[in-house]
Amino acid sequence: MAKKQKKVDGVDPTSGLPIVEGLGNESLDPTTNLPKETSVSKQYQLPNGDWDMTDIINDQTALDFDNNRYNRPTVIPGNIYENSDIDWDVKDYGDIGRQLHRDQTGWSRFGGFLSQAVMGEIVGGTIQGFGAILDAMDGDLSDDFSNGITGFGEDVREWAREKTPIYLKPTSEDFRWGDGDWWASNGVSIVSSISMFLPGLAVTKGVGMAARGLRVLNVATKGLKSAKANAAIANSLNLSRTAKWLTKSSIMGLSSRHMENYREAAETFQLGYDKNFNYFGNQEKLDAYLKSPDGRSMLDKLGIGLDARNLRETAAKHIAGKSAAKAYNMNYVNLVFDIAQSALFFKGVGRSTRAGLFGHSKTAKGAQNAILKNPKLPKTRFGKVLAATPRARHWAFWSATEGVEEMWNFVSMQEGIHYGDVLAGNTGWENRDFIDGSFADRLNRYANDGEMWTAAFMGAIGGGIFTGVSSAKMLKLKRLRMLRL
Repeated sequence: MAKKQKKVDGVDPTSGLPIVEGLGNESLDPTTNLPKETSVSKQYQLPNGDWDMTDIINDQTALDFDNNRYNRPTVIPGNIYENSDIDWDVKDYGDIGRQLHRDQTGWSRFGGFLSQAVMGEIVGGTIQGFGAILDAMDGDLSDDFSNGITGFGEDVREWAREKTPIYLKPTSEDFRWGDGDWWASNGVSIVSSISMFLPGLAVTKGVGMAARGLRVLNVATKGLKSAKANAAIANSLNLSRTAKWLTKSSIMGLSSRHMENYREAAETFQLGYDKNFNYFGNQEKLDAYLKSPDGRSMLDKLGIGLDARNLRETAAKHIAGKSAAKAYNMNYVNLVFDIAQSALFFKGVGRSTRAGLFGHSKTAKGAQNAILKNPKLPKTRFGKVLAATPRARHWAFWSATEGVEEMWNFVSMQEGIHYGDVLAGNTGWENRDFIDGSFADRLNRYANDGEMWTAAFMGAIGGGIFTGVSSAKMLKLKRLRMLRL
């Protein structure tokens, strides 16, 4: 059977070539000698009426890919750069962050800071703090350092970051104190101390109320069988002013340290999990880990075999949990700072604190009287400056302790992730963050990280604010005592 010949409709006046039906050359562009009707122009037609390129992009790109239209290219008919409403590099979608940072105004950044500080940290962070306290009450912390309450608090913080973003430069991890976005984004962390202070204060008040309740119970149960035991408990809780101060400071400091450790550990877990999950995407690397001592220990602990489902996810979570636990435990080095800072806040015991638990000794009183009769004044300029600025030195010292605390928090998190890398076997050249060497070598690397110094700087500012509030509280108490005398 003979094939049907395509119909020739004539000759194109520009090219001189025959126009054959079905070959797509029914209408050729005079410049390119190509068909004017392309598949792109047939598929995407310019809308009628008022429109801009944003409308076309949204119309052509589905938002089901992480709900972000910049994750994949968009086909736009015509010359995209001729449209005035397009002000980013369409061909380089990675540049969108820089463009958003450039277009964000200072007021917008400040609004983002306020929203993330108030809603994110004070509201969401406080919820997380109470969740961390409740998780510790059962004596068994979750491996991922998260529960329903802390998860809700993190959702509130994430909501604040998404709805009121602060767009950063690509160098956001550097120490850039001259940039507004650096101050706005990192300044939020200063407020985080409030989110841990409020739950810690609630715990301290709760313990105090429990002690008062036991004393009331002791009075009410006199003559009963349990009276003797209740009396013993009540008497043990009947502390001196100094002992109460030390107890409150210890409870407050321990609560604050647990909450901060818990939050740092939860972040370490998430970072470690993402890193491990990506690494175990290579089946050979996952098999190598499962054959390692830690891998075999995980299988025995969970009672599963090499044929179990979701081993990639299970291994990633197991190692991330160990990383988080290491960061949590290492951060308890900062407990001494938290108790001391809490003692500074609760310092309202007057002379009994300065005198110690048993008052001034005769020797101490004699030495004090001798100094008052013949005071020794500093002779050097430096000594005179120190003598004239006791409050400034006090403020600087306590601010610095908070900065040191944040530096150790950073080191603890990095050490937790490093520990996870070692367990997973992720120590090769492809892991650029891995530091091969001793702890001293790693400390030297951490010291060159701008993110650590940013955390220290913001921590020092937060510590300075906390010290100022504590000092103001002490001055108020002193004035009240003077009025009572």
